[in-house]
Amino acid sequence: ITGACCASSLWLLLPPCTGSFSRIVLLNPCRAMPRGAKPKLYYNPEMSTHTHPWAHVEKRTRASDVYEHLDRAGLLGSVQVLPGHSASDEELRTVHTQRHIDEVGRMTAAARADPTNRELCEPDGPGGVYYSGHADAAARLACGCVIDAAVGVLQDSKNATATRASPGDKARRRAPPAFAIVRPPGHHAGADPTDGHHAEGFCFYNSVAVAAGVVLASGDAQKVAILDWDVHHGNGTQSLFYEEGRCLYIPLHRFGRAVVPRD
Repeated sequence: ITGACCASSLWLLLPPCTGSFSRIVLLNPCRAMPRGAKPKLYYNPEMSTHTHPWAHVEKRTRASDVYEHLDRAGLLGSVQVLPGHSASDEELRTVHTQRHIDEVGRMTAAARADPTNRELCEPDGPGGVYYSGHADAAARLACGCVIDAAVGVLQDSKNATATRASPGDKARRRAPPAFAIVRPPGHHAGADPTDGHHAEGFCFYNSVAVAAGVVLASGDAQKVAILDWDVHHGNGTQSLFYEEGRCLYIPLHRFGRAVVPRD
């Protein structure tokens, strides 16, 4: 996700969700950052508890691999690491229906009770979205990290704007950027009105859409732009904001037959 140009607008940028990659980068590209301000990195190791006894491209380590790489590269000392929070039903309902939320919870409970039942855990068949006893909790943490990143950048932007480098300095200053390393991914989770489970494409809750919904509902942002760079089209994000005039959704994806890396 990328952040805000001013206190009332927000850019949310999504790197590719395939492979061992992060989901969200949040930054504010406008003006100079206050001296000494560190970028914020949101990551919670509990997201790795959502896993599968069968081989699957949506690996439990896809977020932890990125975090550990940053650690080995010596970059974690340059950022403020924060754990994020677990998104509430109220926050999820800014874009998802209660029925969607209840269904994810029900399927998670069923997978917890019968974790070796592959037909139950993979309702779309092998290789599709999979449930585990921790699916709902991990997806809520992913949403919470992105919400905190979005809200934090907007609030810090307001504070930075009010702070002057000197009494005569009228330049607007920007907040430090924020980066969220989260999984499971989210941009295929949409507003499916049909009966049955609503998760697809390894996604349960649409973390970026929920973050956008939260800041729009609170008034922290008047407009949101989402730039989604991925192999696949973020059909869930598009469906959630298709008629929302305050959100601009820009998907950049592969044309033609879908491809998911297998290595």
